[in-house]
Amino acid sequence: MAVIILAGGESRRLGRDKAWQTVGGIALITRVLDAAAEIPGDIFIVANDPDKYDQLAGRATLKRDEAPNLGPLGGLYTGLLATSDRDNLLLPCDAPFLNPKLLAYLLDRLPGHEAVVPEYKGRAHPAIAAYATTCLPAIEKQLALGNLKVNSFFPDVSIKYLDEAAISEVDPDGLSFFNVNTATDLAEAECLAGSR
Repeated sequence: MAVIILAGGESRRLGRDKAWQTVGGIALITRVLDAAAEIPGDIFIVANDPDKYDQLAGRATLKRDEAPNLGPLGGLYTGLLATSDRDNLLLPCDAPFLNPKLLAYLLDRLPGHEAVVPEYKGRAHPAIAAYATTCLPAIEKQLALGNLKVNSFFPDVSIKYLDEAAISEVDPDGLSFFNVNTATDLAEAECLAGSR
């Protein structure tokens, strides 16, 4: 098993590099790494500019995007190329409250499927999901077509969706799906961290 952390975004809505913004005194990327460390196996940080994460090289393998500026799908592609494991977990760098029990649950359900994607509050969350390396041909096809949404390759793979009831068994408050995109999100995360 391996964990692929996407850290290549431009943080346009926040206006500054969100990976290094702190919540409860801990950088977002570090919070994600801490959750990822609960999963046995390699950890990869995929970014357009991996040099920004040099100080984390002791905790993760830094990978430059093979398909730069192609968003999360390009990052997933890079991560799946890098790993020697079939079963992999994809995580964003901006989710401060990832629940390791949910992460393990996603991976536990991957055998027999090529992707396991949680659905929470009425929408799918493909950036917090499990993917097999067998998804690579389907991803390559969509990248070649210029379709950059993470879910663009879903029709071409065997996928299992986890419903909210299943998710609630391991992550009752659903805070794994809270991510920081704006200054308001960051302030809310700080409040949540203070109450936990």
